[in-house]
Amino acid sequence: AIGVSLLFINYDILWRYFAWSNQTLSVFVLWTITVYLYKKGFIHSKFIVIDDELCTIGSANLDNRSFDDDFEVQAIIYENSVAKELRGYFMNDLADSELITRQSWEGRSRLSKIMEPICRLLAPIF
Repeated sequence: AIGVSLLFINYDILWRYFAWSNQTLSVFVLWTITVYLYKKGFIHSKFIVIDDELCTIGSANLDNRSFDDDFEVQAIIYENSVAKELRGYFMNDLADSELITRQSWEGRSRLSKIMEPICRLLAPIF
């Protein structure tokens, strides 16, 4: 079985970002990917850990802007100890996060549901 867990920043910190990412989160929640919102602050780094063997860490987003226009960096590391350490950081951050269930997601406000596609449409110009 494949398990995928994602941690996003809390919408109270950057509302515009959250409204855009909500559109993406809708897909994740429907695919039964475990989604958490980090409530303790802002995290800019992105990392992926695969089977405690391979990890990638950096600031690049998975979008055309990061790949083509912005100056972002991402490292790929083949080292079990580093991958396990990053997984440990992720697990610690979950203690300061809120699990988003399908039920809680579907119960979000009407305003959020209206603003999400609008923000996603406008995201490339900001």
